[in-house]
Amino acid sequence: MNHLYQFEGIKVMVDLTNGTTSITLPESLNPLFERAPIRSAEDFWLLELEVYNTSAMHGDRIIAMELQRVHPATTFVDWAVEKARDESPCRLVNKGWRETSVLLKGGSRIVIKTPYLREDRHGNPGPKREKRGRNGAGIYPVLVALGIRDGVTPATRSEGSGGERGDRISGFPHSSTAMEGGATVQMGLSPNR
Repeated sequence: MNHLYQFEGIKVMVDLTNGTTSITLPESLNPLFERAPIRSAEDFWLLELEVYNTSAMHGDRIIAMELQRVHPATTFVDWAVEKARDESPCRLVNKGWRETSVLLKGGSRIVIKTPYLREDRHGNPGPKREKRGRNGAGIYPVLVALGIRDGVTPATRSEGSGGERGDRISGFPHSSTAMEGGATVQMGLSPNR
């Protein structure tokens, strides 16, 4: 009995009858194998760095695709916006979809367009308030629902805090939802290493 698993150009064939596995890697990884044989600790170190950097890049692409896929799921987006409003001590107003950047664990920074909410300042007593500035004063509820805070993913943040899984999110009730609309994701803007 054979099973074929395929994702992002990687094919894994598992033969359960004799316990063998064959892996077909994407062509983009060919340069890793088209090199002189390893003959020293330095050669091995350089290969290891190259392999893990390439793996991180592929991991970031997968995460970026998932971030792109979650935004057209209007049920989830609506739930995240409503949850943010319910949990906020003040009234939040929808300021539309805005671009923001997110740092991924592999070091890539992506730009994604996502809903943005901010405090409703109309009708508040006191002097006229100044604008907060480039970073704004609001929140991105879909990103918050996914555990992304201050433009950093949970795995990236946990790496910087000793590997603890800090922010666990109470999950969205899972359902199969038709994808509508779309999110904008730009990959590979800058590796931040």
